[in-house]
Amino acid sequence: MENGFTFVEVLAAVAIIVILLAVSGVAVAQHRVYLQITELDNAAREIYLAAENRAVLLAGAGRLDGLVSQEANALNLNNLTSDGEPVPSGYYITEAYEVMSELLPAGSIEQTLRDGYFYIIYEPQSGCVTDVFFAEHPINQLGESDFQSFYDKWSQADRRSRMKSQPMLGYFGGGLAQGADIGMVSTATVLVEIENAERLTVKVSCQLPGALTLADTDLQVELICGSETILLSDLNYADRRTQNADGYTWLLDSLDGPQFKELSQYIQPGADFTVKAVLTSPENKFLPVSNQDTNNSLFAYTAESNGDIAVFPGLAVKHKLFKLLIFMAPIMKHIAVMNLSRLSIAVYKSTAAVS
Repeated sequence: MENGFTFVEVLAAVAIIVILLAVSGVAVAQHRVYLQITELDNAAREIYLAAENRAVLLAGAGRLDGLVSQEANALNLNNLTSDGEPVPSGYYITEAYEVMSELLPAGSIEQTLRDGYFYIIYEPQSGCVTDVFFAEHPINQLGESDFQSFYDKWSQADRRSRMKSQPMLGYFGGGLAQGADIGMVSTATVLVEIENAERLTVKVSCQLPGALTLADTDLQVELICGSETILLSDLNYADRRTQNADGYTWLLDSLDGPQFKELSQYIQPGADFTVKAVLTSPENKFLPVSNQDTNNSLFAYTAESNGDIAVFPGLAVKHKLFKLLIFMAPIMKHIAVMNLSRLSIAVYKSTAAVS
């Protein structure tokens, strides 16, 4: 009996191998497309987070509306009408607009994202970003007659539809549905503001999505001064903290209260310092966000004259030194009067002796 395979057995083996390769090839192709749309969605999300953080700051400064509100780019986000006409509630901005240097400054997103093509939808009244579309090739409204039609269709499209679009379209809606096969994603914002006035304070404000409260979040606030890092959100500094409607305020320095140098023995009074806040959700209800602000531990304080001391307009000194000056002023005045009296007596005696 001869060893080996018959021609039929070889054909059967080849057929099985071809079938397996065909099945695996389809799976690999589908996986490649899935990875590509995931990459585009992640790019849209990164642009969204950077644009949202910047929009909060610009809205607080009263500049966002003027930068994005262009009549030609108006959108009706909420289906509002007046006398049967749609009422603009949002505006779209593309990567080619000159104001993009203000809305997304250099360094806010990676250069690879900036080289792509995207639409950012702003809602100036609430001071936020609502949607971001991203593609590796020109979008050109995907052939729709106007941007409103493009937005109405593709902001509600599921991932499968966006995978089939030409070009493939990434999307992030900051809490809006991103397709039936994707869960709800929400975003939050955090803003750090250092106030350098009669008291040195830092205010951390949080905007949370849905019905979330500060108790549902994890807020880490760090003060960085030189090589020293202090966790202000730690319970050790609870006596300096007061809770506001949307966050917390820490008292860093004052004339008659806690002193800046008491925060740590390694703190350098008079040096610049930075306060950084990171807001996260232990249950992943929103993506982590952060913000920071920088200032100096010296501040300007004006002392009014009370008859015993002089006026120091716009005096910029450390609080403790200023208190010492106030305490020493009457003593210095008394010493000056005594020395003046002695000088007058000496002059009188010298004049009498000459006479």
